[in-house]
Amino acid sequence: FNFSHPEFHKRETTLMSSRNATKADFELVMNTLRADLFPTNKYITHRCSFNNLKETFDNWINHREEIIKAVVTFN
Repeated sequence: FNFSHPEFHKRETTLMSSRNATKADFELVMNTLRADLFPTNKYITHRCSFNNLKETFDNWINHREEIIKAVVTFN
């Protein structure tokens, strides 16, 4: 997936990712989610598949004030 770097910054879009986490960090998060100890549905407001990301991303940028958390799924 490619996007325009200047356009991305012009719109002051935030892209968050994860790095430098340990296996134990991921296990803790996954166990917490599996045990339903964190209400993810209250935070995830938008979803799309990776295959539809290019078409969906522009819409997300244009409506960013409505988005709390957008999730991209890989099938």
